[in-house]
Amino acid sequence: MTFERTKSGQQNRAAFLGVDYVCYVEGGGGVSDFSDDVVFWKTVLGVLRSDLKIHFLARGGKPELETRARDIIAKGIQHSLVAMDSDFDELLGHRIDDRRVLYTHGYSWENDIFPKPMLALLYAHKIRAIAAPANEAIALESKYDEYAAQMLWPVRADYYALAAKSSVFPRQAPGRVISRCQSTGLPLVKRAEVSKLFRQVNVSTKGRALPNLEKLSDPMKYCAGKVYAHFVHLLFSGILRHFSRNSAITLNHLIDVALLKLHEYFQSFGSDLVAEFHAKQAERI
Repeated sequence: MTFERTKSGQQNRAAFLGVDYVCYVEGGGGVSDFSDDVVFWKTVLGVLRSDLKIHFLARGGKPELETRARDIIAKGIQHSLVAMDSDFDELLGHRIDDRRVLYTHGYSWENDIFPKPMLALLYAHKIRAIAAPANEAIALESKYDEYAAQMLWPVRADYYALAAKSSVFPRQAPGRVISRCQSTGLPLVKRAEVSKLFRQVNVSTKGRALPNLEKLSDPMKYCAGKVYAHFVHLLFSGILRHFSRNSAITLNHLIDVALLKLHEYFQSFGSDLVAEFHAKQAERI
């Protein structure tokens, strides 16, 4: 049975699968319905809306998801949701405002699994403690804030580049802009490389009026997801190394643990901006 082509087909897909909703997310390709986005949204909605049965399907890139979302709204298709990364949509005023359309709080799902309070939970898990020692938790938080201040200009540059249909941050090679300091093991923001990339964008894009970015209070919220995840991994392992802890942990393992810890994060930090955003969004479904 082909569900994609007609309104009735899309509405009947949920009934066919025995669920309340079918939720379309980014990723997939070919015959694959799976992606990292599926794991993220399944975890979040599983925690926040355990009363609902939702089947998740990966259906391409964000443009495809936006088209699907507008189609669901225009045709009044029932039992369907669309969930996608925010990117810079909030700043650009491009979000689709409808209860059936869900967004990440930060730039992408990577930003949302690593809010600052989550790092303390992950740290305690890594050292096999109920909570991180106070001095180590303070160091982790203060270094995070220090690097957030350093990332203000690079994130702003990336925003203006994306508004001109380009980008500064190399999403698939985040090590070009944030590397590991050989002496401390902590992240090293390569401002000279960011400047170089920004100059290349200026040369390769046509002049145009760019939207004004008057205030950017939380650069980590708008930092490209893969760049942000790379930063978190370096910071996390760097702090472990600083306190003579075992710092051997891969980014994929850190992501897996963060997904497992999301339930604890929502319970313990329900008033945190990321948790509050997703809770309110989930209530609307």
